[in-house]
Amino acid sequence: MALVHPYADVAANAAASLAAVKARLDITAGDTADDTKLDNVIGAVSRKIDDITGRRFWQASETRYFKAKYADLLKVFDFTAISSLQTDDDGDGVYENTWGVGDYYFLPENAALDLEPYTKIEANPNGLYMFPRGVRKGVKLTATFGYWAAVPEMIVEGCILQSMRIFKRKDAIYGVQSATDFGTINLQMVKIDDDVMAMVLPFVREVGISS
Repeated sequence: MALVHPYADVAANAAASLAAVKARLDITAGDTADDTKLDNVIGAVSRKIDDITGRRFWQASETRYFKAKYADLLKVFDFTAISSLQTDDDGDGVYENTWGVGDYYFLPENAALDLEPYTKIEANPNGLYMFPRGVRKGVKLTATFGYWAAVPEMIVEGCILQSMRIFKRKDAIYGVQSATDFGTINLQMVKIDDDVMAMVLPFVREVGISS
């Protein structure tokens, strides 16, 4: 489930910090020799987690357009707040309807209490507007898209663990890390660690981003 999103600054949009990964690797803060490599790894792992889950764990204010399938319900990318909701009833590119806060509800209703994003907008049956069904770019939504600003702990931990695994692979180019008192340690070709997958899978979003 690939998620289309901007890749402008992978380090800034990382699920885990460079400091956290270095601490787990027992690299002192003053040792910056591998910072660039680590930043690249953490960024790549973060984007992989985005792709696996079909969502992103960073936020940006964006204007997105949707074609509504239902008059009373619109499925959207994860969002936490909106600045403007407008609709174009006849597809002429003019958004003649600007919805007020009393014209819609966010779903799930208790998402904010659970530190989860909203994923649907429901038209208030007592409001002024309904979504224009089947109109290309009929809905114009300016919102804060993405998960909550605080990245879930399991996503942070998963990013740290997977970043450590990939970074350590530099010591095992041909699949063997080193000889130890316990014999050689064989490393499989790098893949998403099972423990990391267990942490990430609960966050996989439902199929069908827009309605």
